[in-house]
Amino acid sequence: MIETVDVLIVIMFGVCILWLGKRVYNQRKELVIAGKFFNGYRFFIIICMAFFTLPLFMMSSRPIDIVRNIMMLIIMVGFIYVQDGIGENGLLLNGSLISYDCVTKYDYKNDSKKFTLIVVTKEKTKKGYSENYYNVVLKSDKSDEIITILKDKMPKKHIRMKKS
Repeated sequence: MIETVDVLIVIMFGVCILWLGKRVYNQRKELVIAGKFFNGYRFFIIICMAFFTLPLFMMSSRPIDIVRNIMMLIIMVGFIYVQDGIGENGLLLNGSLISYDCVTKYDYKNDSKKFTLIVVTKEKTKKGYSENYYNVVLKSDKSDEIITILKDKMPKKHIRMKKS
């Protein structure tokens, strides 16, 4: 019974690796301007990798455990490479493409270290439509290019939002 569960977990991790690999590959084709690579999300995943996988390698003795642990590492590294950014057809948020048509309004804040894009989208759900707010942190050295893309792709959607 335990071996069957281990094999099912390995198969599940294999499917996750294929799905995540496809997502990262499609993201790399779509991405024009990438967000900042190191943020709290990626730092948290790196800490999780250290705390959860290193002890597992020390305690594992069966080959199936070692394969499972290697697959867990591959999945965590894959999640690190899922980026936010601006693409040709929309915004990439956590690896998902949000079309420019779904964006109802946006605003941006340009500091010396980072360019923060605040986006409000209207997405269709089972109960109707929901309004979602997203923050995308981009590199400030490409701020002129980002503003040009935003004005080109979403010309009448820029609205100054309140500072909070």
